[in-house]
Amino acid sequence: MKKLLGLLLLFITSAIVFTSCQKELSAEGGLAKGSLIKDASGDCVPALPNGIFKVDTVLVGSNYVDVKVKITQVGVYTISTDTVNGYSFRAVGVTAVLGDNTIRLLGKGKPIAVGTDVFKVKFDTSICEFNINVLNATGGGGGGGTVAAFTLGNTAGGCTSTIAGTYAQNMPTGPGNTVTIAITVQTPGTFTLSTALINGVRYSAAGTLALTTTSIILVADGGTPAAAGLFAHALSAGTSTCSFDITYTAPLAPGVYTFNCGSADVQGTYQSGVAMDASNKIVIPVTVTTAGAYNITVTAANGISFFGSGMVSVASPTVTLFATGTPGTGLIANYVVSGGGGPNCSVPIPFDPPAATGFIRARVGSATASITTFNVNTAVLNPNANTIGFAGDNNATGTEYISIAVISPAIVINTNYTVNQIATGVFMQVDYATPAGIDYSSATDIVPQPISPFTVRFTTITANRIVGTFSGRMKDDGTGALNLDFFGGEFDLTF
Repeated sequence: MKKLLGLLLLFITSAIVFTSCQKELSAEGGLAKGSLIKDASGDCVPALPNGIFKVDTVLVGSNYVDVKVKITQVGVYTISTDTVNGYSFRAVGVTAVLGDNTIRLLGKGKPIAVGTDVFKVKFDTSICEFNINVLNATGGGGGGGTVAAFTLGNTAGGCTSTIAGTYAQNMPTGPGNTVTIAITVQTPGTFTLSTALINGVRYSAAGTLALTTTSIILVADGGTPAAAGLFAHALSAGTSTCSFDITYTAPLAPGVYTFNCGSADVQGTYQSGVAMDASNKIVIPVTVTTAGAYNITVTAANGISFFGSGMVSVASPTVTLFATGTPGTGLIANYVVSGGGGPNCSVPIPFDPPAATGFIRARVGSATASITTFNVNTAVLNPNANTIGFAGDNNATGTEYISIAVISPAIVINTNYTVNQIATGVFMQVDYATPAGIDYSSATDIVPQPISPFTVRFTTITANRIVGTFSGRMKDDGTGALNLDFFGGEFDLTF
């Protein structure tokens, strides 16, 4: 898993920075273990899709599915699905919380055909399933039409609801302020649901509903309550109406506390060019001297910032900060958190390179082996860092990775470069992890490999495309304890 984290950082930094970040991230957490929560039929419980899924429409940050897992060993996790109908879902992150965790799987790719797709989710040794309804390009089909039909659960006009978050005058709302509304779906499809702007705050949700969907989560829009008191927020879905009450308290006295940033839990996936959503957050333990409110805004770095508000107490000694913005091309950024009367602290966050399309394939093991095609995970051509690289995973297992990076002031087209050497200003390295979970690294082998050196040739390099070939043997730090041979490898990636 240490090398899997390395794949996320490899492409836009030097080998020295890469290695140091990798060791820091892996040493504290290790590999997370646990199981997906599912029902007797094997369906993920709950599986909450978000976003609209249409034929030939590339999935974006709002296309995701939330699943629940029971964590028995904290650390780094990878949770992924198989690829169905041209797209898949995946999450990579770190959790420091034992027990039930909600993990957001981000969609990648684009649906090919209308219909209902069944995905298998894999984590540790557990598997569960969920469905996604794909509409046609105009929003119809694949789930019963453009607009879902559903009724709102209510009693005597009041929505059947569960309210979460802190609500106070002059305290900004955000992703932590949610209202879960019970519904009954008659016709699956897309939906939007929103309240009016009341007391400076609006609650809304949008996405796709299946027949089995039983609730919708409304999220506050970031508005600041203008007054204290009880306010009713009305909802309407067709002829079905209801309202829910929010009591906004008087302005709260600030809490006094100190941060424990060394134990911060960074949640969500951070990828260049993919907008942040409610899954991107930092949960920071604090030592509380005086219970009270927190209202924190963190200065932006690499295109994103964090903010959060709520209450801290001895019984609830954490602050939660939600990300906003779209990450740039940086490798890693430090976010300085201040407040509570204590000293500032810094939380480092690594960023994935941009997503890519295209292919990576090779014969693995022998020159006569069947061709293995790797899913395209990442690719980058960063002129500022003079870096070219890509990574992929095996379609069959979803756990076998190959990554290639070149760090150079000048790449010459149609020239073979030997991996793990420094020559004429070019540094290259190749890494992989086996389906059995064995990490296999050449990152510290900085001299030409004496046996079967791994070579890469770039035949095309443009602003958003890299094409070339690769072959040879990967070795573990030159010891040869583990070997994997590639023959006739080729790649063509657009990003």
